[in-house]
Amino acid sequence: MTPNFQTMTRQELRNYLLEHRDNTQAFYAYMDRLAKAPILAIHSPSDSEPLSEVITRIQKQKKS
Repeated sequence: MTPNFQTMTRQELRNYLLEHRDNTQAFYAYMDRLAKAPILAIHSPSDSEPLSEVITRIQKQKKS
């Protein structure tokens, strides 16, 4: 019997996948879950100046 991957938390699904490495359904369910998860980026105050320069450069490129 295959467990319901949709009802598992991400951690539960990861643990299941680690225990059942040959289960392709679990693998694809986990990859789908990761693809839907937001990507978090953490910037320190020292990073803010270069980031603003990158944003400005991208905005200028979009206008041209």
